[in-house]
Amino acid sequence: MLSEAAISTTPHTADDARLVESQLAAQCASFARFIAKWSIVVNALWWPSDGPTVVGLPGAFEGMRSLRVWVFATSLAALGVLWGCRELRGVRLALCALVWCVEVGATGGSMARVGDFATPWFHFLYPLVIASSVLPVALPARVAIASALGGSLLAGFLIVRPEGMRSPYLGPVLSYLTFTVGVAIAYGHRSYLVTRRAFLQQLALARSESQLAAQREGLREEVEARTAELRRLAEHLDRAGEHERRRIARELHDDLGQSVSAVRLALATTLRRYARSPGSVQANLDELDGLVCRVADSTRDTITRLRPRILEDRGLAAAARWLVTSAERHGDLAYTLSTEGLDALDVTDGEAPADGSTLDEVRSAAFRILQEALTNVQRHARARRVEVDLRVVDGALTLRVRDDGVGIAATREGAAGMGLVGMRERAAALHGALTVGPAEGGGTVLVCRLPLAPQGGATS
Repeated sequence: MLSEAAISTTPHTADDARLVESQLAAQCASFARFIAKWSIVVNALWWPSDGPTVVGLPGAFEGMRSLRVWVFATSLAALGVLWGCRELRGVRLALCALVWCVEVGATGGSMARVGDFATPWFHFLYPLVIASSVLPVALPARVAIASALGGSLLAGFLIVRPEGMRSPYLGPVLSYLTFTVGVAIAYGHRSYLVTRRAFLQQLALARSESQLAAQREGLREEVEARTAELRRLAEHLDRAGEHERRRIARELHDDLGQSVSAVRLALATTLRRYARSPGSVQANLDELDGLVCRVADSTRDTITRLRPRILEDRGLAAAARWLVTSAERHGDLAYTLSTEGLDALDVTDGEAPADGSTLDEVRSAAFRILQEALTNVQRHARARRVEVDLRVVDGALTLRVRDDGVGIAATREGAAGMGLVGMRERAAALHGALTVGPAEGGGTVLVCRLPLAPQGGATS
């Protein structure tokens, strides 16, 4: 349940106020019907006791009978006003209050036939005024109703016993009656505020439940979308891995395999020539040397594509320059590279952990993200110029790649989408972040930030 302070500080709309007033008016109609019905029931059950109870009191039996008749008549009149009424307010509330005042005044007049202010009969009627406190009405209406009931009770008594105006008990009666009216107003207003707050609390809780349901639905959709995205990424990585294995096998077969076969054939020819004429093998030895060099070059290129040694040997800045140079050599794009503050990153592996990740992992992730970003630019951006910026700022490695191509919205989503997801996953695995969006002046800008210091509370 929300606290009173929470409810009082919760903003409420005009619709809330209208709903609360409608609920209070409906409750007021329910309470009014309850009072009218139980007035009839209680007096019907009480009526048979009048004979033995007031026997011997002059005029008591007639007074009690008059009281019952007035109660029945006014209660039925009140029920008639309330017939088909779902909300008691406005004119109907005024009519019900008028009927109630007539009933209370008639009750006071009936008790005047039994005794004056010196007897207890009139004083038994104060609860009729206090009963108005159950009605959930605003303070102005409550003051008017309670005061009118108190005045009607006293007026009904004095109409039958005008000599009460000269009674020495009139002062105490006025004092007690004023106190009773004040109690009815104070208690009733407090009850009204509590009831109104309860309705506001219900509205606030309903709104909170609706918002929570919307948030749960949004989170569910986000989880489903994320799960589907990761599933597509896993399928893409599986296909990419299989494609890479086929490519490596093809290169090993077509390049290294053929070169090794040529070496073996040349070696066999050399051995035969050497057996016939040892001095004539120089040309074969030169051919063997060239073949071995080609095998070495092919092996080095394959290894470099799988894991460039320059990243471990010379650091990320040199590896980035190698990537940019290779991209320039295989395309017609103009590249610019800027590096700043990377010396602190290119230290011995295993230093400066970032939540369980070593600097080697940070360098590798940055290298692969840059490699994928340049590949995406070459394949999809249709750009003329690419700017690459690598720097360490505020304890994090920041990579920025900007091109002047057609923009991210114009690229083929299916083609570049999984590459972007893979880059985001690489960054997220190291508690970093990667964003891709339109660049100012056209084109696309990719920004990746990888922390180099431990992130509090993160888990790998």
